Amino acid sequence: MILNFIWNINPDIFSFGPFQLKWLTILLVVGVLAGRKLLSYMFKKEGANSGEVGSVFNFTLVGAILCARLFYVAFIEPDILFNKPAQILFPFEFSQGFKFVGIGQFSMLGAIAGAIITLLIYAKLKSRPFLWLLDKGLVLVLVIIIFVRVGNVFQSEFFGKPTDLPTGILAVDKIEKGLLNVPCCAMRNPNGENPLDTVSVMKGKAMLHEGVGYEPLIAYVFFKDGATEQLVNEFLIGDVKTYLFELSDQIFEPGTEPLHYTIFVDTANNYMARIQTIGLARHPLQLYEGVVFLVLLIVLIWYWNEHLKKHQSGRMAGLVIMSISGIHFMIEFMNVLTRPLIKSVPLTVDQYLCIPIFLFGVVLLVTSSKSKKV
Repeated sequence: MILNFIWNINPDIFSFGPFQLKWLTILLVVGVLAGRKLLSYMFKKEGANSGEVGSVFNFTLVGAILCARLFYVAFIEPDILFNKPAQILFPFEFSQGFKFVGIGQFSMLGAIAGAIITLLIYAKLKSRPFLWLLDKGLVLVLVIIIFVRVGNVFQSEFFGKPTDLPTGILAVDKIEKGLLNVPCCAMRNPNGENPLDTVSVMKGKAMLHEGVGYEPLIAYVFFKDGATEQLVNEFLIGDVKTYLFELSDQIFEPGTEPLHYTIFVDTANNYMARIQTIGLARHPLQLYEGVVFLVLLIVLIWYWNEHLKKHQSGRMAGLVIMSISGIHFMIEFMNVLTRPLIKSVPLTVDQYLCIPIFLFGVVLLVTSSKSKKV
């Protein structure tokens, strides 16, 4: 593990009624502002019309965000189309009262496609060089993607296969939040009040089972005043055991053996329990991509500065598209393959999408060798 690190950061900075301000939202805004600043710098450095920065920025941003969301819904989670069509672009739900849920799922590949489409439209409308615009627009998209990937870490999104590598991360946010919302004693009272006051999860020492990515975890659960020993045992044996067993993406809690726990009671007759279980350390795919894309951005800006006078339009765009799609294709091998599109072919949906996008980047790179500097 990274410094024996357990990831349990709250994705919400604060909540106010039905609204939540998420870290992902803040980082997206910061990424947009940073991208615009870099776009302005590139225009100024190349002696281009600085008054055009706003238009290029707006076209690229709108196209990238819109297409990123539509790609996600169409290819990754098509159930939204049939079950919650309003949430394709409308960030609220009404199934359990009015609640602001935001729109936190986007396709990175869709963002690239959206930027390409809208910049092509802009180039036609304004009679501007498409490849030159694409060089600038895709660097802007790359900056935003880097910040979004950091935001994905705060959301505990896109964790991959279990791993024993030091880069594996234990995400335990669902354990702490979930246990505080589990109804008590479902066998006799399905909607009973949750009896817990606080929950704290940390790394343990005793390994109950061996397996890839297995890490011992200890959950300390503190019960509310008035809890009885019978209620404590019933809640732990039935409700907590069931919840941990079903939380298979973060926990390995075998159903063939009882919950491993010890009950403590203080002088005021307040109960606390120590639960032993096993966490699953998984590849933090979004963190991998964020780091690699940051290195890519630094290399691209260096390349652009070094070859500014002889830079051929489209080359930067081709490198960005090939790098992002190629890196994403490779990292996806560490993702969990749930529904292969073609039997016996172990590729995710994103990997299939990477192939045509990568080939388009190759075409751009070849085309750029014949283009002139604008």
